[in-house]
Amino acid sequence: MEETERVLRNLYLKYGEKAFSDNLRLKILIKRSLHNQDTKMLLLGVEQGVAKFVLKYVQSINDAKNINSMIDDLSRKAMWPHSWAQKVVMCFVIAKFGLNEPSDVSDQLLVDENTNDKNLLSNSTELPTQEEEEFILDNYDKKLFSIVGRTLVRYKGDLSIVEVPEGIENIGELAFYESKNLKHLKLPNSVKSILKRAFTNCYDLISIDMSSQLTTIGDSAFENCFKLANIELPDSVIHIGSRIFFDCQSLASIELGHNLLSIGKESFRNCTSLTTISLPNSLKSIDGQLFEGCSNLISIDIPDSIILIEDKAFFGCKNFIDITLGPSLKSLGNSVFEGCSSLVQVDLAIGLKKIGDFAFSGCVSLLFIKIPSSIKELGESIFEGCTSLLNIEMSERITSIGKYAFARCATLHDIELPTDIITNSKKAFGKCVSLTNIELPYGIVKIGENVFEGCDTLVSIIIPASLTYIGNHKIDISTTQVITSEHEYWEFLTSTK
Repeated sequence: MEETERVLRNLYLKYGEKAFSDNLRLKILIKRSLHNQDTKMLLLGVEQGVAKFVLKYVQSINDAKNINSMIDDLSRKAMWPHSWAQKVVMCFVIAKFGLNEPSDVSDQLLVDENTNDKNLLSNSTELPTQEEEEFILDNYDKKLFSIVGRTLVRYKGDLSIVEVPEGIENIGELAFYESKNLKHLKLPNSVKSILKRAFTNCYDLISIDMSSQLTTIGDSAFENCFKLANIELPDSVIHIGSRIFFDCQSLASIELGHNLLSIGKESFRNCTSLTTISLPNSLKSIDGQLFEGCSNLISIDIPDSIILIEDKAFFGCKNFIDITLGPSLKSLGNSVFEGCSSLVQVDLAIGLKKIGDFAFSGCVSLLFIKIPSSIKELGESIFEGCTSLLNIEMSERITSIGKYAFARCATLHDIELPTDIITNSKKAFGKCVSLTNIELPYGIVKIGENVFEGCDTLVSIIIPASLTYIGNHKIDISTTQVITSEHEYWEFLTSTK
């Protein structure tokens, strides 16, 4: 049993369900007794009701249905990373049942006899004091704020400059929603979380002084804050929900903390003033549509820690010039760089396993691309409409090319297909009007319909004996020489326009 699980188990055995059903008491006990990298996660878990849920619903350590239900809720609704949610839930499950589910746990303290740390709990065996349990805010204007416990539930004023009272730990859901006169906000260092839509539609909000203890920001927290100009997040922030800064059209600068574990989908979508951003090494993925529509984004530092870039992450970033993708990257989603019309160069690392459909479609400035040897398939419309593409270097391991993969690549005049290719799909090179010569490698067995439709300058095409299927396809024999070792395919490949 790990230290975190052991400490929670001891707390449960010592103080019982009464303490674990009281969020404030439990948080104080955890702060007293546990001092490692899991402490913050457990405190957030308590705030999300994990301990209460486990006490009420989980029937045993093998109750997969209820355990997975809580994990799914944290992952989907609270936008926690799945591994994080799983660890926190299981810590509280083990606290309640232990690892072996003994029949009588009331007299057992599961402290490892081999450990030197026999004093995992505080020397105090008393429950938290009344002063610790009851937090009372003094000297705040009740006409301006509605406060329950440590949560600011609602701001009721119309001031342009607002300072949140010291001692507040949570900015509640919709707390400042549509506070139309709000321009400048200062959060005290006691604030640890900003709940979803807390500042949505604060159209005149220009600046925020963030809390140095802030850990999480909920979905759409600053959505439609049109005048918000810059943001600096402290290193304490570990999770940002979806659409956090969606449509913050004046946001020109943002500094992300170094310990950030996740950023939800669409968080910077349509931030049209954002020009550059650096992502921390703590991130593992770039979520879907994260920077979609950031039309003035010129550059981004993508750390080597990134494994996955999801669908449309940079869709429509039309001023993007070049990008280097790190060696850990395994997957590029669909339309990930679609419409990045200024993108000239992309460095794809060896180790990349998947490039999604439409990944570089409409990248009209892209000049050259090298497909790493780890890629075996090219999806639908992957480079469609890359009208400046001059050269493609493809790995010999590629076995199939999807439909419209290189359609409308108007400047592509020569291409060498990999020797392992088996399938070339419908209109894969349609309207490549500069393409002059094609030699299909021996081993290819299938060509889809109209693969070379509209290739008006095609001079020659060489067909190998391995070919077993050709879809409907017409080539103008008045301008194109077709060399084939299988005479029966001639009638399918040639006709006069």
